[in-house]
Parts: sequence; C-alpha cells; structure tokens
Amino acid sequence: MNFSYDRVWADVVAMVRANGTLLATLAGAFMFLPSFALWLFSPMPEPPTGGDGSEGLRFLTDYYRSNWPGLLLVSIISTFGQAAILSLLLDHNRPTVGEALTKAGRLFPMYFLLGIITSFAMGIGFLLLFVPGIYLLGRLVVAGPVMIGENAGNPVEAIKRGWDATAGLGWRIAGLVLLIGIVGWIGFSAATSVLGVAAGLVLPSEASAVVKAAADALGGAALALLIAVLSAAIYRQLRGGDAPLQDIFS
Repeated sequence: MNFSYDRVWADVVAMVRANGTLLATLAGAFMFLPSFALWLFSPMPEPPTGGDGSEGLRFLTDYYRSNWPGLLLVSIISTFGQAAILSLLLDHNRPTVGEALTKAGRLFPMYFLLGIITSFAMGIGFLLLFVPGIYLLGRLVVAGPVMIGENAGNPVEAIKRGWDATAGLGWRIAGLVLLIGIVGWIGFSAATSVLGVAAGLVLPSEASAVVKAAADALGGAALALLIAVLSAAIYRQLRGGDAPLQDIFS
C-alpha cells in the first residue's frame, strides 16, 4: 500500500477544519477539565535536583502512589473522550455529539480494556531495549480506531484487524506518530512553560498556580486530541486512503 505521510497530515488538517468546534468541545470536556482539576488540586511538586536517576524514579513513584485515584479517574474520562472523538470522526453518517457519546458509551468498557492491553504490550516493548516498543506502537496505534470505526467489540479482534492492516508498515507508521507526537509535545510544552513563567511574574502565587495548572492541562489536552485525530487519519488511509477527501466528508 502507498502509505503517504503527506496525505495523512492533509487528512488531519481536513478533519480539524471540518469538525473543529465539536473536537474542541469534546477535548475540553473530557481531556482539559479533568486534567485541570487534577493539576489544580494535586499538583506535581518540583522534582528533586541532583542525585542519580533512582531519586527521580522514587519521586514519580511516590506521586503516583499518593494520587492514583485521581489519576485513574482522569484516565477513564480522557479515554472516554478519545472514544467519542473517534466516533465523531470515523462515522460516515456525520453523527451529532450526542450520538458520538452514545456510541462511545456502548463500546467504552471494551475500548478501555483495549487501551490497557495495548499500553501494557508497548510498555513491555519499551522495556526491552526500547526498539520493540516503537515497532509495537506502529502496529497497535490503529487498534482503537478499528474498534470504533468497525464496531469491533472484542479487543482481541480489534488488535488482530489493526495488526493485519498495518502489515509491512509498522516502522513507517511509528515514525509518523513519533515525529508528530514529539514536535507537538515540544511545541505545547514550550507554550505552556512560557505562559506559566509569565503568570508567575505578574500574578500572585495563588493565581499563578491556577494559570499554570490550566496551561499544563491545556497542553496535555491539545496533544491528546492531536494524537487521537492522527490515529483516525492513519486508520482512514489504511482503510481506503485513496478516496478523495471531499468524498470522505460528504
């Protein structure tokens, strides 16, 4: 298959332009607001300076151990939002937000389980000298869109269909996801850092903390939305990307 980076990115841009308001609404409700509440009420303290890597790992472990209920809740809500976004983008009948939420709710238990399975598999891959994790990223990134786009309620079946669809393209797909993900992360992180520093200079400490929490949550939500739309665009090309874009949105 002629898998084109340019065409995938063109589809990302087209989907955002065609559905920008709805995407912003879903991302705001299910990705931004939960993260904002978490960073506002359970902010991550400043990491320790100096020392070896074990201190940093201990710092993160302590934070996650202390705040795991909130982190789990945010993960559940954000994952539901991701499923709703995919439902909105991958249904040719152009569903309303309510219809997209209904479909996401119907598939969500298996979709969340799918996320656990794929994340665990990629996590093991990254632990094994990192390279296997990158390859698995390329092979598993469309499992979620497959489940939503094809109503595949069985996570194993969604993984199998996604694995078959990405045959011979794992490295190319992983490269695209990493390229856009890293560039997006750098851009959003830089913007939120500048906003946080500026708020710290001109606002009282309490107001500055609120602005910083909002900026961090906004950057994370924007990156999560970008990756969700990107996964949908990759899936659409694998499913039949030679169809004209105007036909996809008709």
